[in-house]
Amino acid sequence: MSSESRQIFPLFLFPPLSYIKALCAATDPLIDTGEYFVKQSFRNRYEICGPNGREVLIVPLSKGKNEKMPLQQVQVSYAEKWVQQHTGALKTAYANTPFYAYYGPEINAMLQAEPASLCDLSREALAWCLEELGFSDKCTHFTEVYTEAGPADTDHRKAFSPKAERISGIGPYPQLFSARHGFTGDLSILDLLFHEGRAARLRFL
Repeated sequence: MSSESRQIFPLFLFPPLSYIKALCAATDPLIDTGEYFVKQSFRNRYEICGPNGREVLIVPLSKGKNEKMPLQQVQVSYAEKWVQQHTGALKTAYANTPFYAYYGPEINAMLQAEPASLCDLSREALAWCLEELGFSDKCTHFTEVYTEAGPADTDHRKAFSPKAERISGIGPYPQLFSARHGFTGDLSILDLLFHEGRAARLRFL
């Protein structure tokens, strides 16, 4: 990895397409797991499209000042039945897509394993997504401590905000509820995988 110019990414859970596109375009990207947790970000949420349109699925965290903790120390809370909610929402949204029968059980098993650490859950989720896309090489370099961005670096850690308008550069592609809602852009990579399977890789080349 070059020390002169790096592309530094946050670690997201089932990231939006704009993140995946930027990550796949990067040469030897660095994923920072040592940064402080950022509230209301894709670090513990992802977006899908169901019968009622865009839907946000949030992983609740254990009580505490999570925004003042390194991501590696942030713990997932299972006091709420969020795993059941997420798997149910994914089934409602994607059961009739071409690849739900293939991917659904794997995603359900990942969530039902109930890893204690948000970092562990997100690393597994990101690695799985990239493996299905054929880009496993983009998920090999992680930093365990916060990495300062140098003047030549591209720092993506403040990009891809759920609150900001985002353009993924992916799509439009056929979506199950497009007749009702039109094309819904920059959803979680799960949306594209459920609709196109491994052929989704071609959209990132």
